Amino acid sequence: MRIVYLLLLLFVIGVSVYAVPVTDGLIIHLDAGSIIGLNDGDPVNSWTDLATADSVNGNVEAVPGWNAPIYQSNGLNGNAVVRMQGGDLLASGSLTFPNVDNGLTVFIVAQGDQSGQSGERVLQIGRITSSNRGKCLGIDFSTDTSAADGGSGGRFNNGKSLVRAANPVTPGFHMVAAQIDQGETYGSLRYYVDDITAEVFDNSANPGNTIMLDAGGNELTIGTGIQPDGGYFTSDDYQGDIAEILIYNSQLNPDQIQQVFDYFHDRYFAEDLIIHLDASSLSGLNNGDVISNWPDLAANDPVDGTVMPVTGQATYRSGILNGHAVVRLDGSSYLASNLLTLPSVNNGLTIFVVATGDQSGDSAERAMQFGQASSNAGHILGVDLSTNTGATDGGSGGRFNNGKSLVKAGNPVSAGFHIAILQMGQGQPYSALKYYVDDLDQEEFNNTANPDNIFTLLPDDNKFTVGNGIDSSGNYYASDIYQGDVAEIRIYNAQLSLSQMRYIFDSLYERYLSSLIDVSPALLNLTEGQTDAVNLSLKTPPDSKVTVKLQDLFEPKQVNLDPAVLEFSTDNWNQSQSVQVTAVDDMLLEAQYHSTTILLSAASTDLNYDDIDTSIQIKILENECGRWAYPPGDFNEDCKVNLLDFLVLATQWLWCDPMKDDLCKNLN
Repeated sequence: MRIVYLLLLLFVIGVSVYAVPVTDGLIIHLDAGSIIGLNDGDPVNSWTDLATADSVNGNVEAVPGWNAPIYQSNGLNGNAVVRMQGGDLLASGSLTFPNVDNGLTVFIVAQGDQSGQSGERVLQIGRITSSNRGKCLGIDFSTDTSAADGGSGGRFNNGKSLVRAANPVTPGFHMVAAQIDQGETYGSLRYYVDDITAEVFDNSANPGNTIMLDAGGNELTIGTGIQPDGGYFTSDDYQGDIAEILIYNSQLNPDQIQQVFDYFHDRYFAEDLIIHLDASSLSGLNNGDVISNWPDLAANDPVDGTVMPVTGQATYRSGILNGHAVVRLDGSSYLASNLLTLPSVNNGLTIFVVATGDQSGDSAERAMQFGQASSNAGHILGVDLSTNTGATDGGSGGRFNNGKSLVKAGNPVSAGFHIAILQMGQGQPYSALKYYVDDLDQEEFNNTANPDNIFTLLPDDNKFTVGNGIDSSGNYYASDIYQGDVAEIRIYNAQLSLSQMRYIFDSLYERYLSSLIDVSPALLNLTEGQTDAVNLSLKTPPDSKVTVKLQDLFEPKQVNLDPAVLEFSTDNWNQSQSVQVTAVDDMLLEAQYHSTTILLSAASTDLNYDDIDTSIQIKILENECGRWAYPPGDFNEDCKVNLLDFLVLATQWLWCDPMKDDLCKNLN
């Protein structure tokens, strides 16, 4: 009942409620946009945990003797932030992890530290005592690249995994994920900034130490970390704005991490997104149902790009593209919006379309069009996805009603699914159109008309159409009707930078094209010598045979695979095939837990499956000292506890102070 009340209250006062796309394993969710009753500059004495389907109370409160951060209602793209000004601290009560063996995946949207100092800890979660190290994960958001302790990444109190030389964290806002599993080494931390390419650490200490979280007695701190004596670090205090924090007591897979980053991107960083159609957002429909409207998901803008049928019957089709839905246009159906006003007419357009090439084989098949069709036809931009390369009007690219910029010879659009990007600036000639298909290598036009005509968007009376275009007389074309499947359309009223386009392209590729191989489980836990199975199938029917090869990326090899090659046909594509994975029982003395990655690479003449890959994570328990690996107190890792281990301990105790020296090895 309290959650219902909270949602109603948020609705009444006009605070946007966003749905986190991944909730399994979510134990703490802090959202500055959920804070109510505060004005700009008011102290934030408490911040409520929104995660409710778990046993963890992640509420944080101001700590006596420290300052409280302050509230700002419009800190990031119209969203509220909690502003840490240095010397500010919020902390939770005692926390118990529901599944301590599942490790942690932590997300945060925040500024890089504004102080310019090193070792600035935006948050820390875990347990710290004088005798227990390696039981916490801290996130350093330092922008410093010069100091010995500079860089951003993970902090473990007796170790660190930071990126310094190529530190991706600047003073601006970033979305960051940090992930580590129970029993993994500090060096195994996976750290992502603004995309899901893992950063490479170049400033580490004790990377071979392992993280062993305790189930109980944990604490979450925001603004600094906890010292081994239970006090808080006074010199590691973070200074900057925090919009949102998500903490999972689980290992999210790459697709789930991408989903969370997409959620962050759309909420905080997509300020120029004016139209967003996603077929998977259509609810209450069964396979083959006729679509009555396709709602525009873009928030925080004045444009309602919802489209409704003009003629024919566009239908909903579930599970077509990597498990995602599409809107099927049969060559006689198309949809259109009401008249629209552009927020920033001088900023031009950047358009993303995820769709098949036209299935009819005809030329000039318009997947979508945006603008005002009038007697002066330089006010619209259409997206042609024709697969035809023979006709005079054949090829794919951009259409302007009184001009075209198409690729005919070497047309990159086939009958399969593609990610197409078109970008056009206000006042530019048609020849300046930027067109990309399935990568960010710009296509070259070889079928053009009136390339020197000028593109001039008008502020009012624009129309957005899907499946057809409108001619300069205001009539829908009779012969340019697109036939195919559309999964998603995004229209930005901006000239996105190449890096911005790359992020959106990568997220679309990850969602629709890179994970067409269904793998279960994605994480396998083995003891050396143990065998278990992973099951593979394809998510969508291929046009031709698909060959999947499996490869252990670690040297020396940690697992044996039988078989290492699988084949799927047009008949058995959805039938599960098993691969037996055996952890190599070697004679090497390794860490108690070690891991490897199995790369799965597909090859096919079906371009939707050719050259795509995914991976399986394998976590292996060492057995060189018997079933339980190295016994407690075996500091020299020779499978024995004797005077030699006491000598190691005594030597370490005599000369090493882990409070001051990151190179000290943790013997707790």
